[in-house]
Amino acid sequence: MARYGLLMFHQSGGGCDGSAPKYYPLGGFLVGAQGVLLGAVAGCPAFIGAQQDTC
Repeated sequence: MARYGLLMFHQSGGGCDGSAPKYYPLGGFLVGAQGVLLGAVAGCPAFIGAQQDTC
């Protein structure tokens, strides 16, 4: 984190490569209304698309 700062993780809905988890600089990706905050990984927020949040 010293080099890039805090990150955020996001896994969108969809299929194939579009649903692969991605990471961005914190605030570098606008999470839409369908985004669900799952928690944090090493202090960095992790989101998932609502259609994949089946728990």
